[in-house]
Amino acid sequence: MRVLEKNEAGWCFWPYKKMERTSAVVSFAQPAHWAEIVAYANMPGTSGDAEKRLAARPALEHSREAFQDLLQKIRFAN
Repeated sequence: MRVLEKNEAGWCFWPYKKMERTSAVVSFAQPAHWAEIVAYANMPGTSGDAEKRLAARPALEHSREAFQDLLQKIRFAN
């Protein structure tokens, strides 16, 4: 980095770990229940869709499990 900065060459750190991608040095599998989280996040957010969103909302246990699993998988040690 110092050599690059000394010579005024730009640089940046790109993500080395991505979920199910071959474009990264390290890849990890989708966390448990991740598809439910993504499907819910992609639903329309208008007020007219509130009932549909509530009905499709993942269970709290699934959400917690998904994010705990994600946090474990993105750890540097893993």
